[in-house]
Amino acid sequence: MIEETRKLIASYKNKFIKYQNDNYRNVILIGNELKKYPKDIETFNANREEHEKEIALEKERVEKKALEAKQKAEANRIKQMEVDRFANFIKERKDRLRTFTNPDVYTNNEIGNMSTEEFNELLNKSIIENKQKLEEEQNKLNVESIRLEKLGESKSYVAFNDLICCF
Repeated sequence: MIEETRKLIASYKNKFIKYQNDNYRNVILIGNELKKYPKDIETFNANREEHEKEIALEKERVEKKALEAKQKAEANRIKQMEVDRFANFIKERKDRLRTFTNPDVYTNNEIGNMSTEEFNELLNKSIIENKQKLEEEQNKLNVESIRLEKLGESKSYVAFNDLICCF
């Protein structure tokens, strides 16, 4: 049928070449379109099967890329969860240390790589140092209050800043 249509188009083109109207142009377009198709049915079927295989391969490539992207996204999600868990672990340890010492002295890796025993030792050491500092400050306040009591209530004391602002 395709061959018969080609013959019909060829005869039409030869007969009506002098008119060059819209119908003639449409016939030329159809003829050019028919040139893309093979002459026999076996070649046509082979080309169609090849085209279907190409479509199937492309679909398989797209599915493979989608699967790879999904696996990559899952791996990134798991990695992000690990990073968040590590960050929360470090934040928790720094919060526990914060009341007794400055946790910024230690890097995140130092705090994160410490075992629980090492961290507890560090925490206990910080608690003891903090208690000693508080006791020293309390002792200083007690000594100051005792010194002021010895001087008596009759003398009044003025802060140095108060003297500066008066001049």
